[in-house]
This record gives sequence, structure tokens and C-alpha cells, in this order.
Amino acid sequence: MSAVPALAQRFGLLTGILGGTILAVLVILALVLGYHLRHRQQVFPGVHFAGIDLQGLRRAEVDLLMQARLAAYVDAPLTLSGLGRGWQPTAVQLGMHISTADMASDALAVGRSDGLFDRLLVPFQLRLRPATIPLRVSFEEDVLRGYVQTIAAEVDRAPVDADLTLQGDRVVSVAPTTGQQLEVAETIRRIQHIPPYPTVHQRVELAIVPVRPVLGDAELQAATELTSRILSGPLLLRHEARSWPIERERLMRWLGFQRADSSAQAALVPSLTKAKVAEFLATIAKQLDDPPQDARLVRESTASLRVLRPGKTGLAVDQDTALERILAAVLTEDQRDIVLPVRVVEPTFSGRDADALAFQDLLADGRSTFEGSPHERANNIQVAARSLNGVVIPSGRDFSFLREIGPITKEAGYLESLTIQGDATVPGIGGGVCQVSTTVFRAAFWAGLPIVERNQHSYRVGYYEQDGTQPGLDAAVYDPGVDLRFRNDTGHPILLQSSVDPVSGALVYRLYGTRTGRQVRLENIDIRNRQEPDEPLPDEPDASLPPGDRKQVEWAAEGMHVTITRSVVEGDNRITKDTFTSGFVPWREKWLIGAEPTPTPTVTPTGTPATATPSGQAAATATPPPPAPATVAPTPAG
Repeated sequence: MSAVPALAQRFGLLTGILGGTILAVLVILALVLGYHLRHRQQVFPGVHFAGIDLQGLRRAEVDLLMQARLAAYVDAPLTLSGLGRGWQPTAVQLGMHISTADMASDALAVGRSDGLFDRLLVPFQLRLRPATIPLRVSFEEDVLRGYVQTIAAEVDRAPVDADLTLQGDRVVSVAPTTGQQLEVAETIRRIQHIPPYPTVHQRVELAIVPVRPVLGDAELQAATELTSRILSGPLLLRHEARSWPIERERLMRWLGFQRADSSAQAALVPSLTKAKVAEFLATIAKQLDDPPQDARLVRESTASLRVLRPGKTGLAVDQDTALERILAAVLTEDQRDIVLPVRVVEPTFSGRDADALAFQDLLADGRSTFEGSPHERANNIQVAARSLNGVVIPSGRDFSFLREIGPITKEAGYLESLTIQGDATVPGIGGGVCQVSTTVFRAAFWAGLPIVERNQHSYRVGYYEQDGTQPGLDAAVYDPGVDLRFRNDTGHPILLQSSVDPVSGALVYRLYGTRTGRQVRLENIDIRNRQEPDEPLPDEPDASLPPGDRKQVEWAAEGMHVTITRSVVEGDNRITKDTFTSGFVPWREKWLIGAEPTPTPTVTPTGTPATATPSGQAAATATPPPPAPATVAPTPAG
């Protein structure tokens, strides 16, 4: 019986404890629920932002409070520092966006976003450990990068490579300087990772790194030593008994400095400027070079050839090798004497095998007449015809009129006569040589040889048509640059031989070789755009003529456009079809008239008037033009 009361007593105790516990839990739940109901849509106590307690504030109030608190912050959220300087950009300049609305939501979410148990503990947790709302910051990448790049433009400094320069007769060194560069990407990363609390002004160190020069002190020292070696003394070029010193002053003028970049290492390389050395060698070559001369032959019969001029070897400075020797010698201090490399140049046609040649066949001839030419022009034609006689053109080689005729100078026997230069007919050495080039062109034309270069005259010249030849078969030459060239494609050597009759004015060029069976056909001569010349130009006073005398220097000529079509055939096969065009401008007549020279007073020591002295050349008389078609200029030019 005693056990029952004890059990009841124990049960009652347990019931009391359980009831008390349940009551306590219910009280706590009621308190927590009341706590949550009391702060419904409000921030719980213990939630802070930038040192401000947000307790009891609603979302909109928190948003406004945060905006007010951050007003000063967005004006200068951070300081960028480096090189002893500082930059304080605004949030706008950085492309920084702060979302106070999201931060207000974060404040209200504290204590409400976790599980039930955690929510029960919120009132106690926030009292023990208050919550701080961090900044919600984002950046516009392009804006932020743009601002950092503006700082980079101020900060960046390119390194200065070591260098050597010439100042007068001195070599001056430029010391290397280290540069600096702002690493934009790293600086952006640092800005984007600033602490998310606005209570303390943030300082971000710019990511500035040094930039070393590619050419430093070591490269400068090596270049200086090499420069000293190059300028250590003069060079001496020798050839047999002749010598050409290259003094230190000239070496200094030739000196240059180049930067050499390789995968291993960059270097500053002093060396002589090749173009300047080559120019110096070219002047020496003009003194030493002796061009070879091809042999000249004359065909006296089908079985007889006479050597008109034997072939001669020549000498030529090997300028490329000489240049390399000079560049190598300046790198030494004890081998500065240089032997000039001079090589023997064989003629293209030496004449030694002339007996084996057979110029059996007449391939073609070219003809013209210089009847009526003044003495000077006739002389020049004869000199040119002699100079261009007996030329052997090997198979496959181009004939060049200017190369074969040699210098057109007074020393070669040429006289001053009228020449066509640009848009005027003026006196010049060698007037009449174009009569020879025109005749040679006609021979090559009718032989069916490929014409490599042919140039027309500015206007029609009467001498070239007074034998009845159609216009457009002329060939102008002018040294330098205006040449007549054709190619020997017959497979056999060709002999070019001249014949000139000073009495009749007949000039003939014949091409001898081995007949190929080719035939030349003049398919068409197309003449268009005929233009009559304008009225004669006004007379031009010339003090070199007797007063009142007139001398004609330009003859009226009709302008036209001429196209000549030539076909070259062998048997049933046409080798080529080519055209030769000429655009002749109309030419106006012009006369010079003798006039009294203008007196030039000369001041004498006594103050008496000086007598006028005539100036200009001696009086000249007009030369009657040769007979020619009425519409063609019968000038003694070309």
C-alpha cells in the first residue's frame, strides 16, 4: 500500500515538471511571437548600417536613411594613391552603383530568412552579436576601365633606351632610363575588392610597375667600345700604285647606329652606312672602271668579213665585295689596309671567233634621207653612223642604241645643232642623231625583230618623211633615259652595218644574219585626229642676229594620232602581231628676229657715262629648210 502513494507522488512531480516546461516554452514562444509581431515589417534591434542603429525602421525609411548616410561617400568613395600622388574619383567616375533598396531588404531580412529555431534565437543573438549590413556595390566595367586608363595616361612613362648619337665630331652617349607603367587590370581588381563598409575612407594603392629599357648600360658599353674600334684610325684602299685614304672624319660621317632585336637579346650596333660607303666606291669606280668593247665587223662580201675594231677586255671595281671588305676592316684595329677587288670584264663579242661567223643573208634594211640638213646636223649623222657600224648582236641579246653608240659629246666629234627637247626645238650637242636611231628602228621593224623600247618624237619631223615614208616610223633617243632597244630572237648572231652618202644624204642600215623565213607584213596604218597648227608664234627678239634679220627655229606641222600594225609570220604561223602608236602634237611656226641689244650702263670711276657693250652670241644666218610635205615640220631637229 505504501508503494502506491510514492508512485503517485513521483508521477505528480513529473507532471508538474512537464507542465512547467510546456508552460515555459509557451511563454517563450509567446514572447518571441510577440517580438516578431511587434517588429513586423520593421528592422529588428541589433541591426546596424555604417554605425547607425536601424531598429524599428521600415524598408522605405531604411532606404532613405542609407541614401543620406552615403551622400558623402559617393562623392569620394576611395583614394587611389601612387608615386606620392592621390586621385579621389566620385562613384560616377568609377562607374560604381550602390543599391540602397537591396541593402534595405537585407536589413529587414535579418532574423527572418533562417529556420524556425534560428528565428526563436534572433532576439538573443542580435543582443549578443549585432548585425552590420554591408554595401551592395557593382561597377560598370567600361566606365571603371576608362577612368583607370586616364590615370595610366598620367602615370605611364616609356623607358629610354641607351643610345649613341653624333654631334659634330663627337659621339655622345644617351644613358638608359627606367620607365613605369600602370597595370590597369590589377588596379581594377583592387578597386572592385575594396571592403564593403563606408565608415572608413578606403585607400587603394595603384598597381604601378617599373619598365626596364631594352638597351641598358651593358649594351651601351658594348656599343661604345665597338664605336671606338671603328674610329680607331683611317682606312686605306689600294689598287696597284693608286690609293684612296678614308680618314677618321669621313668614317664619322658614314657612322650610324642601328638597333638589332633578336630572340636572345637586343643590341645597339654601330656600323658604317652602306649607302654612303657605296656612294664613295662609285666615285672610285668611275676612275678605275674601263668598260669592255665589243669587236666591230664589216661584211665586205658574203664570204668576207673585216675586223673594224678588235674586242677589248675591260676592268670593273667589284663594288659589293669592296663594300664588305670595308665593313669588315673597320671592326679591326690592325688590318685597315684594303686591296680593292677589280675584276676583268670580257666583251660580249670579242671577235676571236669572227671567222666562224656567217652573215650570209640580208634580213632587212632601214632607209632615210637627211638631204638639205645644215652642216652641223649632217656632220652629227655621219659621226653617229660611223660610231654605230659593224655591231654584232648575239642571239638572245637586246640591242641598245645608247649603249652601242657611246657618248654623244663634242669630244666624240658631235656639233651643236637643233634638237627636240620637251616642247621646244633648241640647240644641243648631237642634233641629228635621231635620224640614225630612226633608220636603225626601220631596219629592225622590217626584220621582224621584237621592239623592246621605242619612243616617238613630239611632232612630225620632215626629214623622216621626205622619202615618202609614212609618219609613225620614227624613233627618238635622248641620253640619258630615252633609248631604242630591240631583241635578236633569230637564234643566230646579227650584224648591223651602216652606209651613209653625205652628198645625196642617203642613210641605210642593213641587218645581216641567217635567214629564218619570217615575213613582215604592214597590216594597217591608221591616221586619226588630224589637227592643223595654229597661227605662227610672235617673233622673238634675238640680239645674236643682225638687226632686222629673221631666223626660223620652229616649222609648222600637222598633228595626228598614228597607229601602225605589224605582223611577223613564218610559213603558216604568225609569230607576233604588234602595234606602234604615235601621238604627234600640232606645231606652230616660230621665228627669231634680230634686235638691238639693250645697253648696259657701266659706272666709271670718273662718273662719265659708260658706253653700251653688246651681249650674246655672234650673228647667225637662217638655214633654208629642206623640201618636205607642206604639213610636216622640215626642221633640222632630231
